[in-house]
Amino acid sequence: MKLILLQGPSHCGKTETFIKLREKIISDFTGTELHFERINNSRDFQSVIKCNNKQIALFSMGDLKGECIKAILKYLGVDVLVLAENAGFKISLLEEVPLKLSYTEISGGEPPAHVIFTMDGKKTDSEKTVEENKKVAEILAELKKSI
Repeated sequence: MKLILLQGPSHCGKTETFIKLREKIISDFTGTELHFERINNSRDFQSVIKCNNKQIALFSMGDLKGECIKAILKYLGVDVLVLAENAGFKISLLEEVPLKLSYTEISGGEPPAHVIFTMDGKKTDSEKTVEENKKVAEILAELKKSI
């Protein structure tokens, strides 16, 4: 499983970026959504989308580290997991969770290179929108390499 992290401070637009990303994957990659679930009656969600026989999981609730770790373990079987991560975590998820999990022994190949995208947390609504759209484009470009 390849992990794509979208890091940023609280209230910087990570969830809005995930909402836009989900829509673009379904429309631009002609993805079929296999699962969609709201988290805690909020705008946060988890989703699994199938594109070109590959599965992409999205998990937008990045403010609770324990939930992020549960999501990583839950979605180990997908090809790509795109996960939000609050920049306030003292130890990044990539450092804390043993993501390689004997990957070489199981698959015989090198583990996929994990990717981190960072959001600044712009101040105005228009700056946030520009940053959200930029991050969606960057993540989509990374996904194209994997599907």
